[in-house]
Amino acid sequence: MPVACQQLKPTLALLNERYSGKIRFVRFDITSELTATRSRERAEKLGLADFYEKNHERTFLVIVLDSSRKEVFRTVNDTVPEHYTSVLDSLLERHP
Repeated sequence: MPVACQQLKPTLALLNERYSGKIRFVRFDITSELTATRSRERAEKLGLADFYEKNHERTFLVIVLDSSRKEVFRTVNDTVPEHYTSVLDSLLERHP
């Protein structure tokens, strides 16, 4: 994982803990050719192959999709948990 992505780890860990069992988090690792290949395969299994192809070249990128896989939030270089929680809480209110 690139150094910039390491800065995001604490935020994502906090979100994963807070929304465990409520929101599914998927991470695609593009650090190396091997991890990118594994991520591509995982995306295909999840029905996210097109999504992966459109977004896999950008690091430190977080995208939130709703239950219909429509993008509702996109950010780059953002480690502020509140930016994510406001979006995720809103999604949960609409789709409990």
